[in-house]
Amino acid sequence: MQCPKCGKNNLPNAKFCENCGQDLTTVQQNLIQPLPPKKNNAGKYILGVFIGLLLSLVAVGAVIVGHNYLAKRPVKSEHKLKTSTYTKEDQKKAQAESSSSEETGSSESEEDSSTETESESTTEDPDSKVPSPLLAAGQTTAWTTNPAGSGDEQIIVIQGTDTVMMSHNTQTPSGTTMHNDGTFTIRSANSDGTSFTIMNNTAEVGKVEISGETLTLHQQGQTIVYHFKQYYTSDSSASETSAEGSSSDNFYEAD
Repeated sequence: MQCPKCGKNNLPNAKFCENCGQDLTTVQQNLIQPLPPKKNNAGKYILGVFIGLLLSLVAVGAVIVGHNYLAKRPVKSEHKLKTSTYTKEDQKKAQAESSSSEETGSSESEEDSSTETESESTTEDPDSKVPSPLLAAGQTTAWTTNPAGSGDEQIIVIQGTDTVMMSHNTQTPSGTTMHNDGTFTIRSANSDGTSFTIMNNTAEVGKVEISGETLTLHQQGQTIVYHFKQYYTSDSSASETSAEGSSSDNFYEAD
């Protein structure tokens, strides 16, 4: 311990200086006094962050309220109403112009309707043998995977609006053997019958898509393409047609 008076280095616990006799107890007490605690500024920091967030929320709310207010404000029209005098002569002239415009509009609509009729008649395919719509009460269509009609083939027969029969034949040395694969129901058909689902009770058998004279069956990860064979209807006034010119006697029936 150094003496504050003469600078003599004394023992750590010496009460008096060995050189000048200075009292060293006061010096020891001053040395062992605890340091003042450090001030904790964490509370001020948290308070500052909270105030900053609060101000941010207030600013965002003010922006939203201002935007909604501007959006609800009615738009002022710049158009001003004009006043004018309307005489009987003006009324007669307006009626004459209105009648002439109606006659012109009716003639134009007749021309447009006739043009549309001609356009529809020209867009129809005269060679198409497939009936439209494809699903109709009393109507039956047949589709085959072998349009030639010889050898192995798979057959789909669509009856009415809710029934599908599936069969196939196998060419063997002794002849052709027909097999009935089952009768199923049609579900989820579109308006013209070109797309529907084949169901077996509640189980889905496959999905059918028809384009022109081609029927595509998506079944258990496989795609099978059928070709239009023929159709007939129970209506006596309707004529039967066939893609190959065959008659109803050649219609496929599974054994």
